[in-house]
Amino acid sequence: MNKKRIQQIKCLFTLFFVVCASFYATRSYAQNTAVTIRLSGVSMERVMNEIENQTNYLFLSNKDVDINSVVSVDVEARPLSEALAQMVRGTDVVYRFDGKYILLSKADRRPVTVKGVVTDADGAPVIGASVIVKGTTVGASTNTDGSFSLQVPPPAENAVLTVTYLGYEPVDVTVGSRTDFRITLRDSAVAVENVVVTALGIKRQEKALSYNVQQVKSEELTTVKDANFMNSLVGKVAGVQINSGASGPGASARVVMRGEKSIEKGNNVLYVIDGIPMYNHSFGGDGGTYDIGFQSLSGAMERGHDMVYVCYDNEAYMNTGIQRSSSTPHFADTTTTPQGTVIPGKMQQKKNLTKIMVAHGIPYVAQTTFIGNFKDITEKAHKAIYTPGAAFLNVMAPCPRGWRYPSEKLMEVTKMAVETCVWPLYEVVEGKYILSYKPKNKLPVEEYLKMQGRFAHMFKPGNEWMIEEVQKEVDKNWEELLKLCEL
Repeated sequence: MNKKRIQQIKCLFTLFFVVCASFYATRSYAQNTAVTIRLSGVSMERVMNEIENQTNYLFLSNKDVDINSVVSVDVEARPLSEALAQMVRGTDVVYRFDGKYILLSKADRRPVTVKGVVTDADGAPVIGASVIVKGTTVGASTNTDGSFSLQVPPPAENAVLTVTYLGYEPVDVTVGSRTDFRITLRDSAVAVENVVVTALGIKRQEKALSYNVQQVKSEELTTVKDANFMNSLVGKVAGVQINSGASGPGASARVVMRGEKSIEKGNNVLYVIDGIPMYNHSFGGDGGTYDIGFQSLSGAMERGHDMVYVCYDNEAYMNTGIQRSSSTPHFADTTTTPQGTVIPGKMQQKKNLTKIMVAHGIPYVAQTTFIGNFKDITEKAHKAIYTPGAAFLNVMAPCPRGWRYPSEKLMEVTKMAVETCVWPLYEVVEGKYILSYKPKNKLPVEEYLKMQGRFAHMFKPGNEWMIEEVQKEVDKNWEELLKLCEL
């Protein structure tokens, strides 16, 4: 390599280092330049002029920046960036350095829409997880597929999403420049030993409590199973008497603690779930509600007792052999209405109990599903609980064994019942019908029927008329509901 070539390389490296040093010096100057400004209640333009006099910077601003806005700056021998921060504080103006210029522009104050999916460690969607913008009341709940969407107020880049769900560790995620998120929740493994969490959320050492505390483990409840959960507690808690109703399997149970000597002449227990008192609520299956328990239910509703009745409708007497009830759909195959050459399944249509409850004139009636739309059932349950007087909730509860579908298809079956309008979601508040959900494209009823073995015979050659008949029934009921909702 000749001397001339070596000299050229040396000059090139020298130029490179000079440029880098110049760039670094500019950045360093921007951060370390000290200014002294003590101006209160003056225009932004006056502060800009003072900075230009004390430094080598010049201001450039967009036309939409109001440089006449009143500002205050009080710094003494402080970095230029601190003076600029005080100058734009409380305004919609932001600044940035560009060489020897300070550029002023309006901040983007538009909310940013973000979306994402919340899953557990196994990749399964977490339904009903709470996603909240930290420090605000802005939030959303995840849908059946774990997805969520919400608008983040400005400045979105500094916002933090807090994701919480019972039994999982909370997760904080900074929004930054992202608009799509994939968030994984981890199981919460917290060991609480010798500590009692009371119904009001107060944590105390068990020995420090002034009243009796008893614990029943899950293993004790599952040793002898019962159709009614409360009956599994019989003989396991001292001082508690549990009496089953006389209306048959699935009937409600009366729970009394320590005799009949309270001020209100009754010692029915108070249930507190997740901090919410559950006053006088009754639960029943469709058999005990639609049929054998209907007279007592109707009487209680007509008298206007301050209570909530929840019917978990699985459309047959499932726990006694899958016998038909008046809730069983038209043409369904059950053990007491077997499809064959004599009859094509149940010959009668399903009783519309929800509308019958409306006819009682009670303040609140609603129809929902226990899975598939978490927001719908929680909102309706909340309304039912806090509505004075009688309230009734009819909840679809698909039974994998009785309906004959794979248990992993539970959510799909529930969703299809809603999308085909076989089980529409609506509520009636003080006699006014309100539709909770209207499918964008109402699906044919056969999409729902073909998922279940109890309707398999309807798809055999020559039985197409059954599907057509059910479709007519669904269409008629749907049109009547839309008219009642004034849609």
